Amino acid sequence: EIRRAVTELGVSLIALGGPHSFGAGGYRHSTLESLLPVTAEGRDPRGASAILFVVDASGSMARSITGLNPMAYAQRAVLETARSLDADDEVGLVGFDVEARALLPLAAYPDSSAALQGVFGSLGPAGGTRLRPALTQALREMEHTQQRRRLVVLVTDGYLDDEDLAPLLRALRDQGAELLALAVGGEL
Repeated sequence: EIRRAVTELGVSLIALGGPHSFGAGGYRHSTLESLLPVTAEGRDPRGASAILFVVDASGSMARSITGLNPMAYAQRAVLETARSLDADDEVGLVGFDVEARALLPLAAYPDSSAALQGVFGSLGPAGGTRLRPALTQALREMEHTQQRRRLVVLVTDGYLDDEDLAPLLRALRDQGAELLALAVGGEL
């Protein structure tokens, strides 16, 4: 562990960063902050964010890979991410195969991880995969937030139909949303 290495073993620690690190990177109250002689509070604190998880629930997400399937990896990634969020962050969940379903409306929840876990069971892998309906639903969900920081986290195994998504990607960007793709599975 880094704390023990620095405080007990005398290992040197140097921290370098750019405009998206320290306070802006959400390092406030982290282990790294406690080891540095500075406070990771930026001039413009991060503020609340809207994070919409868009999870692939197509049939390919059910294939077993080393004892776990891609859906299990997706669920773990989403729930671990949710555990790191602040209480004022908004979260939501959209599941998709050939159609998209808003399973958890984008909102601030007392326990984001528990709220997400409560609806993950309705994501039974089946059917084909179309990203267009998923991104269209993501746009609809993002319309309702007042948060400046907006992130759409696409979680998929990468088996997607060939679709022209440029207009939807532009619309997300115009809404101020960033799109992050998280690939799960062993064959990517």
